Parts: sequence; structure tokens; C-alpha cells
Amino acid sequence: MITTPDINYQKDYWDSLARDRVFTHPLNLEKINSIITPEHRILDYGCGYGRLCQFLWDKGFKNILGIDFSPKMIARGKRLFPHLDLKTVDFDFQFIKSDSFDLVLLFSVLTCIPSDIAVQNLINQIQSLLSPGGYLYISDTAIQTSRRNVNRYKQFQQEFGRYGVFRLADGGIFRHFNIAEIEQFTSEFEQISIDFLQVRTMNNHPAQGFQYLCRIMG
Repeated sequence: MITTPDINYQKDYWDSLARDRVFTHPLNLEKINSIITPEHRILDYGCGYGRLCQFLWDKGFKNILGIDFSPKMIARGKRLFPHLDLKTVDFDFQFIKSDSFDLVLLFSVLTCIPSDIAVQNLINQIQSLLSPGGYLYISDTAIQTSRRNVNRYKQFQQEFGRYGVFRLADGGIFRHFNIAEIEQFTSEFEQISIDFLQVRTMNNHPAQGFQYLCRIMG
């Protein structure tokens, strides 16, 4: 069982956004098709309202589980996509067997976790859920260079003890990453590819994003 401070959980915050917030990080289907087939098992960790699960379902991938800490996000997903397997979870994943999945998606999840310890705990948990040779596909937001972002990184650096962590006006706490940090967190994995791309944040701001694919070594 993983325990983590409330700052790394923010369930009430995400419940408050569940009714109409839209997430947009794109999933590279060509990359997915190059590493797995529709028969493989996929976990969308932090699935929100099931957007990516539905996208993959439409492309023939039916063996998908989506999990999220926000009950209201999952409730929205069940209304939109009642055929999907979407579950609300806390920090106890005992209902999921080890070595259960061939691919884990981690899309715009790490950005919601400010502390190194909590990020590393999550990566370690995911590692235990992947089958031998299984893949982890991360899509998230990089450290930005715009004045707006640099100013808020500096504003909150002392409070959070890290450059790149900041609080929004609505109370949400977020983190942007450099690739060296991602490589450190996934040091037990074999790096496959890193791609940089332009994304939109959930508040519709343009941002530099990255997609990082790695797999269990051995």
C-alpha cells in the first residue's frame, strides 16, 4: 500500500473539475501498434474520464483497464463510455495482480505529483504491475521557458522546495519536468524513445510537452 501526503493526491480538486474539464495530450497510435497488439493488456493509470481508453477501444484494443483516484472523473467516464472498464482506486492496488499489464499509460499524471518521493513510489508501483518486457508510456509537460511559467516557478520555489512546481489560482498544484528527472525516476527501465511536441494544458494554454517510452529491462 502506497501512502502519500495530501499535496500529491488532490482528490477533491480533481473531483471539482470532473464535470467538464477536457484533456488533450495525444496518443501516438503508430507507436502503440509498434510495441503491442490488441490482445495485450493495457492499464491507463490516472485515466480521468476514460478519453484514452475510448480512443484505444475504437482502434480495436479491448483489453483495457482505466483507474483514477477521482470518483467523479470515473463516474463521468461511466456515463460517457459505459462499455469501458473504469475503476476508482485509492492507494491500495491489491486487486491488481503483479505482472498484469503489457503497457501502462501515464498521461498528464506526473504533473499532478509535486514530490520526488511520491513520483518514485508511483513508478515503482507501475513497475510491479508490468509483465516482463512490458512498456511504460509517459506523456507530460516539460519545464517551460516562457516568462509566465518562469515567474511562477520562481514564486513557488521556496514553498515547494523545487523549481518547476507551482500553484494555480484555483488551488491545484502542478509540476513540470526536465527529461533528466524522468530518466532518473525510470532508471530501472530501458529507454526506448523521447519525443517532444506541442500540447495544450487543461486550461488551454500552449506548452512544450514530451512523450517518453521505456520498458522493463531483462
